[in-house]
Order: sequence, then C-alpha cells, then structure tokens
Amino acid sequence: MARRWAFIFFSSIEPNTYSNIHIDTFQKIAAQLSIIVEKGRLASELAEQNEAIARQNEELRNLDDLKNKFLGIAAHDLRNPLSNIQLAASMMKDPPAELSKEDSDFLVSDIDRQSQYMLTLIDDLLDVSQIESGYLELHLEWLRLETFLSEAVHRHTHEALLKKIQVLRKPFPEGAVCADPIRLRQVIDNLISNAVKYSPQGTTVIVWAEEIQGQWKICVQDEGPGIQPEDQELLFRYFGRLANKPTGGEKSTGLGLAISHRIVEAHGGQIGVESEFGHGSTFWFTLPADLLPCEKP
Repeated sequence: MARRWAFIFFSSIEPNTYSNIHIDTFQKIAAQLSIIVEKGRLASELAEQNEAIARQNEELRNLDDLKNKFLGIAAHDLRNPLSNIQLAASMMKDPPAELSKEDSDFLVSDIDRQSQYMLTLIDDLLDVSQIESGYLELHLEWLRLETFLSEAVHRHTHEALLKKIQVLRKPFPEGAVCADPIRLRQVIDNLISNAVKYSPQGTTVIVWAEEIQGQWKICVQDEGPGIQPEDQELLFRYFGRLANKPTGGEKSTGLGLAISHRIVEAHGGQIGVESEFGHGSTFWFTLPADLLPCEKP
C-alpha cells in the first residue's frame, strides 16, 4: 500500500524572520501532525480490513448454507434409489417362488438404473464442490465444432431412438473454438440429454452452431412442451425443479444446467434458453471465436 506524505510550509519576505525557537516549534507541530496522519491511515486500513473480513465471513456463511442445503437434498435424493436397490437385492437374494425370469431381469435393470443415477448425482455434487471452491481448472485446446458436435449427436442417438426421437446435426460453416474438451462435452451432453429427456415420442432434436459477432453460438432445439416463464428463472440454479417432467420417467439431479452455466462462464461465454410454452425450447451457449490462448489449427 502506498505511503502518505505531508509537509508544512512557512515563508516570509523578511530576512531572519524565524529563529531556532520558531523552527523547533514548527518541527514539534509537524511531528504531532504526522502522528495524526499515520493514525488516520492505520484506522482507514483497519476499517478496510474489517470490511474485507465481514465480506469473507458473509461468503463463508453463504457457502455453509449452500453446503447444508446440498447435503439435505443429496441425502433425500440418494435415499430413494438406495432403498430401491436394497429392496431389489433382497428379493434376488431370497426370491419368492412366484418371481419370474422377467421380474428378475427387471430387478437387475432397476439396480443398474438406480446405481447410475446415484453415481451421476455424486459426480454432480463433486463438480459443484469444485466450482464453488474456486478450483475449476480448464485445460484448453482447439476443437473443430463440426467434429465435436457430430460426436455429441452420435453419443445420444441410441438413447433417443429408445424413445423414437431423432437427434440431428444441422450443417453449419466450419469453425473451431478454444475450450476444455471434457468440460465442454459435459455442457453439450447435458443439453442434448435434457432435450431427449423432456421431449415426447416421434419428435426431433436439432443441434447446430453459428458464428455471430466474434462468437460461436451452439444451439440445441427440441419439440418438447416448452418452459413456463416462471420456470425459466429457475433453470440455471442449483436443484432448480421445474413443472415439466421427463417424458420417459427419467430422473434428474437438478444440477446439470447450473454446472453447465458455470463451465460456460469460465470459458468466457454465456448460456440461455429461448422457449415459448407449448412450442418447444432452444437452449444455447456461446464461446469466443478467438482461438487464443490455444494454438491455431
């Protein structure tokens, strides 16, 4: 911090105006004033430090409240699948006489589904912990958008076909972005998966990108029920529960979009949704078109 300096200036047009006693008095006054100035500086610094401590304490209280909320919701969300797994395992361990092979296969599938949901929830909670603690690291490299989005569409094709939904990539001009491929995959997978999850059978999900004013805008459009305006405000919050329900009984942790929001922001982009209730939704996010600090392709 810069040090403060002060001085007192006396002058006279008359020679020998000031004697030693005057000089001694002036020096004593200057010494007292310097002490006052220094005390003022210290008081100002102390006030600033107290304000900073108060802000940090408030942030810690908010984080603690968030942690307690997460623990409460996570415990609630984990209890159900654990109970189902325990029940299914118990029935398989000591099966009733009337348990058919079809019922047995269903129990095995249910254990798999419930376990997968629990793993997803735990992974999401770990991501939230990392993000909120400020430890979200990005390992940037350049990615060709055509390849990146084509692979994303391919990953979700089988999942969508089970619900008779098509996932298609619309052609767009060649381009590349500087991004963390693992984190960016997390974002696009979440958007496509949600589009399939909340869309009715026989509909289409379309994925594309377009360059607008020095940014790439990546879009995922569905033909689902759309989102109520009041629900749109909850979309990117942790555990934001919406009125819409998955059309195939799938589960949601309520964390995916909030995590995606923070990943996109860490890349210097934005994320949002355009939706009219009853007419589908288009989720989008932007990334800078400049490939720096990545090495250009």
